[in-house]
Amino acid sequence: MINNSITVITLTNNRIQFLLRAIESVNEQNYNGRITHLILIDDCEATRKFLEENKFISSHDFQWEYIKRDTDHQHISSRLSRIRNIGVNLARSKWICFLDDDNEFEPDHLSSLVKCAIRTGCQAVYSWERIYWRDGSPYLVQEMPWCRNAEDRVKNYQLLTELGVFQPGTNISRDRADSRDHENPVWTVDMGEWLFERALLKKYPFPEDYSELDWKDLTTEDDKLMKLIIDNKIQVACSEQVTFKYYLGGFTSEFLVKPE
Repeated sequence: MINNSITVITLTNNRIQFLLRAIESVNEQNYNGRITHLILIDDCEATRKFLEENKFISSHDFQWEYIKRDTDHQHISSRLSRIRNIGVNLARSKWICFLDDDNEFEPDHLSSLVKCAIRTGCQAVYSWERIYWRDGSPYLVQEMPWCRNAEDRVKNYQLLTELGVFQPGTNISRDRADSRDHENPVWTVDMGEWLFERALLKKYPFPEDYSELDWKDLTTEDDKLMKLIIDNKIQVACSEQVTFKYYLGGFTSEFLVKPE
């Protein structure tokens, strides 16, 4: 294992144009250490064929694995947790982070997170993010997008604004992963904002059991892993750098519509 090495794990399913953008954002990292970009294909022959025919699209150590779906992981977050755990087991680097195919890193994302981890001694560190609509325009609606109904979106946006996460007029989310004993705990960190020591994820893998209540509450693998880390009192730190670009889609596409 190389002490400064990072594996960027990307889950993808038939979104080649988004995947190319994600790959390019990894190519543009200013990190001086070794980067391995591991693509995990979620049971999609078209994506496999594309990667087989385009072997030189990455400037880093580039690998991909085809993951066949099974009937025991029908819940999307359960399936994604399983795939993420496969990626962790395949990786051989000191550090691991996740970049889903529809999101991007800013060029200093990895370097700033490693600096934060070295400075604080934490095994898990995270950044802040900017939120965009799928078309690339900034998300400026004063509603928290990860709620199924408008009333909850407005209420949670107002609460998180009071707590300093959101700032009206910007698309920046100053996310937090507070300890349980924090006066006003906030847990809003997206999976793409994290950098983990691989050893930590081997000890605390992604939970793969999800219920109907989890689906109703939009509890994803991000939330489950963060709860696991917090409940085990793992110290985390934030770089306080806005280095992750999150594009709305996935879960939110079911209920969130961009205003005309």
